[in-house]
Amino acid sequence: MNLYYAYGIHNVFGMDFDPITRTLWDTEPGHWINDETNIVRPGFKSGYGIIQGLGIYFPAAPFALVNITGSGRYNEPEFVWAKKEYHQV
Repeated sequence: MNLYYAYGIHNVFGMDFDPITRTLWDTEPGHWINDETNIVRPGFKSGYGIIQGLGIYFPAAPFALVNITGSGRYNEPEFVWAKKEYHQV
């Protein structure tokens, strides 16, 4: 894990440090639903491709995620936006 700070991050819209706490935050889009805002800490595993939004809706998914040296751990998003509608163009 000394080569990876975090992984499983999907197409980040934004990433920045909180100027007071120095915590790293990112925003990730869901495929059709569940855009996320996450706190990114060492070993952060976002769940891209398996989990979108809250893991409670994907109960077996954390076990299906890639695990680099057993050090990474799935983290729930701090905020999730569930889009009400999806219109295919």
